[in-house]
Amino acid sequence: MADPSREDEQVTLLGEEGLRAGGQTLKLGFVAGVALRERMPAFERMLWRACRGNVFLRQAEIETPLEDINSGDPVYKSVFIIFFQGDQLKTRVMKICEGFRATLYPCPEAPTDRREMSMGVTTRIDDDYGAWVRKIKAIYHTLNFFNLDVTQKKSIIKVRKIKAIYHTLNFFNLDVTQKCLIAECWVPVLDIDAIQLALRRGTQEGGLTSTESMTRALISDDSIARQNNAGPVQLGFLKAVCKIFPFSFQIWKIFFGGRYIILLMGLFSMYTGLIYNDVFSKSLNLFGSNWKNNYNSSTLASNKDLQMDPKDDYIQYPYPFGLDPIWQLSENKIVFLNTYKMKISIIIGVIHMLFGVSLSFFNNTYFKRRLNIITEFIPQPFITWFCSNAGLTLMKDVTSLLFIGQGVLQKFLVICAVACIPWMLLAKPILIMKETKRKHEQLMSTHEHENGDLEAGHAAPVAPAPAKHDESEDVSEMFIHQGIHTIEYVLGSVSHTASYLRLWALSLAHARK
Repeated sequence: MADPSREDEQVTLLGEEGLRAGGQTLKLGFVAGVALRERMPAFERMLWRACRGNVFLRQAEIETPLEDINSGDPVYKSVFIIFFQGDQLKTRVMKICEGFRATLYPCPEAPTDRREMSMGVTTRIDDDYGAWVRKIKAIYHTLNFFNLDVTQKKSIIKVRKIKAIYHTLNFFNLDVTQKCLIAECWVPVLDIDAIQLALRRGTQEGGLTSTESMTRALISDDSIARQNNAGPVQLGFLKAVCKIFPFSFQIWKIFFGGRYIILLMGLFSMYTGLIYNDVFSKSLNLFGSNWKNNYNSSTLASNKDLQMDPKDDYIQYPYPFGLDPIWQLSENKIVFLNTYKMKISIIIGVIHMLFGVSLSFFNNTYFKRRLNIITEFIPQPFITWFCSNAGLTLMKDVTSLLFIGQGVLQKFLVICAVACIPWMLLAKPILIMKETKRKHEQLMSTHEHENGDLEAGHAAPVAPAPAKHDESEDVSEMFIHQGIHTIEYVLGSVSHTASYLRLWALSLAHARK
């Protein structure tokens, strides 16, 4: 006869799983993972007590320390594998592993699958090691390219500062718009003024390129500068004019602040003066003259005015640079220089303005603003060409044309330029209105469809109505903004053309004296 106490002990050891098994063979399950080495004794005791000795634990220490994900400190861990029977024991084992913060790894049951997974893990480890080696080589190559020796103390300090900056940035949180980082910290009250001053200095001096106050003012006149935004001054000017006199009175500060403007004015004046061959209203004979004198001395002495024939007296190749000095002796030099300087001024002005327009194309392409390319970049060159003709008030009707159909082409371009003004003024707001209306209708149809589904299911509609914005105010603001932009561009083109024509007017006035 069996001992009742013996049967109770067996029931206690086997538990409910053993009773339900009824002597049948159950499928053996297992889990594998890693845990901290100092937690393994307590982990083993908890498994034995919670599972009543119905699990088999096998563990091994990992000799190489691993880096902690949270703190980054090296820690020692142990790898383990636990065998059990039944789903109830599996649930208990999983909860215990979660409580001891053990990391579990999936392990296939079939030997073939385990072998394939092991090979895949080995391959990934080799790939990661190769990528790490290539990264280290690339870093050393970059440092060697910039002549930075990592063994030097200064280079180490720079690298550590950069590393500290990025380490601090890792504590920042990304904004909802995903365009900026937000940081929250505790600071002493007495240091608030110093911190605000440091932030202002960092904002003013931040950026990859160093620009002077003059260049920043030129860019800020057009629009607020943005990161990766192309501008007419990318690299800034070198300090060509140094601070020699340490005077502190106000008039010197004004002159010193505009030193780059004065330098640019001088360079541009020298350039236009060389093109006109006009130095204090006199021409320089730098390359000689391309006209030759075929008259003898007696003819020159007996005739006060002589006319030179280009077929016989001209060398038939252009002057190397600027204007031939022989025109200073001609009676019609005023008429010739007038048209010459006026056309050169218009050409330089148009090239300068088209350069600024081309920068907007690169900016809109980089920031993927296709609408600005269609509604602003395309019509602006036509408006520039049209406004450039506003300064040619002395031009008369031209009878000799460069090619057949030039007059028709000129009229067509003028019509296109006039049509581009309303295009630039109205196209962008209208397209934005249509796109906003289309999205609004699509949103309304989506809500109606959802409400219809809820009514078909005999439930009260809970979908919120779309928010209604003040559309009239948004539309008027768009039209006002685009109108200001259009008027500013048209008047700016006329003003820039007039500015270049002033060079022609000043040179013409000097030539008449």
